[in-house]
Amino acid sequence: MIAFISGVVFALIVVALLLWRTIVIVNQASSAIIERFGRYQRTLTPGLSILVPFVDRIRERVDMREQVASFPPQPVITEDNLVVSIDTVVYFQVTDPKAATYEISSYIVGIEQLTVTTLRNVIGSMDLEETLTSRDAINGQLRGVLDEATGRWGIRVNRVELKAIDPPPSVQESMEKQLKAERERRAAILTAEGEKQSAILTAEGAKQSAVLTAQDRPKQRFSAHRRTRRRRSFEPMVKLLRSRRSTAPSTRRIPRRPLSHTDISRRSQRSRTVKRARCGSCRAN
Repeated sequence: MIAFISGVVFALIVVALLLWRTIVIVNQASSAIIERFGRYQRTLTPGLSILVPFVDRIRERVDMREQVASFPPQPVITEDNLVVSIDTVVYFQVTDPKAATYEISSYIVGIEQLTVTTLRNVIGSMDLEETLTSRDAINGQLRGVLDEATGRWGIRVNRVELKAIDPPPSVQESMEKQLKAERERRAAILTAEGEKQSAILTAEGAKQSAVLTAQDRPKQRFSAHRRTRRRRSFEPMVKLLRSRRSTAPSTRRIPRRPLSHTDISRRSQRSRTVKRARCGSCRAN
C-alpha cells in the first residue's frame, strides 16, 4: 500500500514536471527564444505555447517595448581642447529578438559604448560654443550613427537626447560674466532707445503745438480787428445819445400842491365852457 501511494505521488510529480516543461506562457509585448538541443529552433509570440519536454528550452525572454537607457556623464574633448561632461539618454526598441540574442552578448552595453564613441567623434569636430548651441544637430547625428550600427543587432534607435552639457568651472564662470555683460549692454541699449523715443515724441508734441498756435494767431487777430471796427462804428451813435441825454429837459415830475375848492370850481367851469363851445361848433357844422 505504501509502495502504491509512493508510486502515485511520483507519477504526479513527473506529470507536473512534464507539464511545467511542456506548457509555456509568454506575456504581452514579449518574445521567447526556444532552443532544441542547444540550437535555435523558433521564437515564441505572446500567448500559450507547447514545448517538447527535456528537448526544447527557453534561451531568453526579450522585452519588445521601447526602452530607455540613461548613461552616466562622459568627459568629451571639444575642438578647442576643452573638456565637457555630457549626459546622454537613448530611446531604443528591439525589433528582432533572434538577432538581439545571438548577434551580441549584451545590447545594452553595446549601445552604451557605441554612444560614447560616437559622441566623442561628433563633439571632437565642434568647438564649445557650437556644442552648446547645436544640441538638435548632435542628437540627429548620434541617432543616425547608432541606428545604422545597431540595425544588425535587431535594435532600432528611436531618438537620442543630451540631458546636460557641463563645461569646466572656469569656463562656466567666464560664460556667466559674458552673459551678465551682454544683459547689461542690452539693458543700456533699451534704456537709450527709450530716452530717444521720449525725446522724439516730446519734440514732435512741441512742434505740433507751435504749428497750431501759429495757425490760430491770424484768426485771433482778425476777430480782434472785427471787434475793434464794430466798437468804432458804434462810438458816434453812443456819443450822440450821450449828448442828447445831457441836453434833454429834465423829466422829473414836480410835486403838485393840493387843490383848493376855488381851483376845483374854476376847472369845472372851464371844462363846461369848453364843452359848450364844442357843441356849438358841432351844430354850426
